[in-house]
Amino acid sequence: MRNFPAIILLSVMMISCYEDPLNSESNVVRKARYIQDIDDGDLDLSVIKPLALGNEWTYHQYWFDDEGKDFESEYTLEITDTLNYRGYTWYLWLEGFEKLEKIWQRNSEEGLLIYFDPLPEVIALEAKYPAKAGDTWKYDAYNRAVVKVDTLIKVPAGEFPCIYYLRAYKYSDSTEFMNKTFYSPGIGMIKTENLTKEKDDREYKISNVQELKTFNIQINE
Repeated sequence: MRNFPAIILLSVMMISCYEDPLNSESNVVRKARYIQDIDDGDLDLSVIKPLALGNEWTYHQYWFDDEGKDFESEYTLEITDTLNYRGYTWYLWLEGFEKLEKIWQRNSEEGLLIYFDPLPEVIALEAKYPAKAGDTWKYDAYNRAVVKVDTLIKVPAGEFPCIYYLRAYKYSDSTEFMNKTFYSPGIGMIKTENLTKEKDDREYKISNVQELKTFNIQINE
């Protein structure tokens, strides 16, 4: 189980059981080349995450227990397939996880959408973009919020200007979860932190951290 990215596990858990504590209403690619070191001018800043066949992101993740770091691993997500669904092209993000056959993503005018296949009605806005601090929206039945739009995040892949997204919910009467995710426009997810708070805890504790290590994306030349 630990070989799968923890952010997927939390997303699946949130579909089935949660209680929202936020209480808010509210490339064309002409000639592609694959890159690791890039200039901002090379990026397609019209999207929060570049989706194209062959694009890939490798993350290093750390797991923590009450005594500190107790496990670490790496995983790579590569876009290997597309799907035409409801008149739009979706890109394969992950497959073979739990009861979900595949998880797809696409960029829209609202931002990055995620589709949990084979759950036909479960399409959610993963990351609002463009975004401004204070934006909130429904992610399935709970709220997600934009905390900041100018956060600098340093990870093994480098230092990136990021949009800071927050979601928090109660998984049970005794356990609360919080997820902090940082996306850099034109590159995708840079870092995510998953935190938990048990009934007797005074504050949240980090349970998992994932950081971008390498990436290969298509850009325009």
